[in-house]
Amino acid sequence: AGGNNVLRNTNFSAREVLEEGQLFEYWYGNVIRNINTSATNGYSISLQNNTLYQEQNISNGTYTLSFMYQKLNPLANVKVKINDKEYELTSETLSLFQTGVNEVDPITITSNNINVSFISDSVNSCEIYDIMLNSGTIKLAYSQNANEVVTDTVNISRGITITSSTSESLIASPCL
Repeated sequence: AGGNNVLRNTNFSAREVLEEGQLFEYWYGNVIRNINTSATNGYSISLQNNTLYQEQNISNGTYTLSFMYQKLNPLANVKVKINDKEYELTSETLSLFQTGVNEVDPITITSNNINVSFISDSVNSCEIYDIMLNSGTIKLAYSQNANEVVTDTVNISRGITITSSTSESLIASPCL
């Protein structure tokens, strides 16, 4: 079953900047999207010397964040920040980051808000994919947000984008 991901657009399906400072819908920052056959959705991101973040209003409770990563530049300082707690990403081999294990605190939300940030001080510093934030203390396999449906040709999220090998069109955009 899918739709357990609290975060939006973790497949990084948008192709260009949607609004000022926003590279992928719901994500703010600067990254490069890569094709990655190991990723569940076929894409990974490469962090680019700044902060990539997403903020969501959520119910209070316990949550689990997990993602696959590999530090590409051994001299880079790379961190994930979950609200006010930062964790260094140090592995130069493909690794799983998961809250609640390996000295990483569980996520307890008491303010109905979560901000997940990836922080880097170098270009092409770290590759990240299969980002999953779910309710509870047990890591779930990557799935799309329940409000999203993404196929090879149609992305329904904030508006409808149809992509083909020759063109891309925004069909509808809801009023906010």
